[in-house]
Amino acid sequence: SRRSVRKNSGLSPAKRRADSVTGVAVSPQLGECVITVIRLRPRLTHELTKDKELCLSVTIEPPGRVVLSDPLQNKETRIFDCDLALDSSDPELPGYSDQKAVYHHVGEQLVDRALQGYNCCLCAYGQTGTGKTHTLHGDWSNTEQRGLLPRIAAALLLQLEALRV
Repeated sequence: SRRSVRKNSGLSPAKRRADSVTGVAVSPQLGECVITVIRLRPRLTHELTKDKELCLSVTIEPPGRVVLSDPLQNKETRIFDCDLALDSSDPELPGYSDQKAVYHHVGEQLVDRALQGYNCCLCAYGQTGTGKTHTLHGDWSNTEQRGLLPRIAAALLLQLEALRV
């Protein structure tokens, strides 16, 4: 997720304008933006076995809702709302978000804002083993598997070099 510090503006979503890149609401009074993104990673081998028994279900409802249900445990369905939810759980599914797609949705806007002079911060938060390092770093030696940080660094350097010319 990418976040900047923002005081509670008390603005309803209807009174915010949508950002041109992500469609995320931006407060015109504050000139600040906080974007939360959830990325669903592929299940690990032990989770596939475990979840077959428990019938745990995670569903993304675009653009920004994640629904967690566990019908066999009779637990209440949990809903997590965010600005954008990306599904990286299965490359065979439509709407699959690879590293390039994650950069497109998160990194490009961060680069644009930084070049406009805004302070930007990228923060990855989550439990151990949930994919934070993969999302941020990826595999630096493989162009397709590079994470947000090498892509952001390359884009910033490319844009700054273009400004020098």
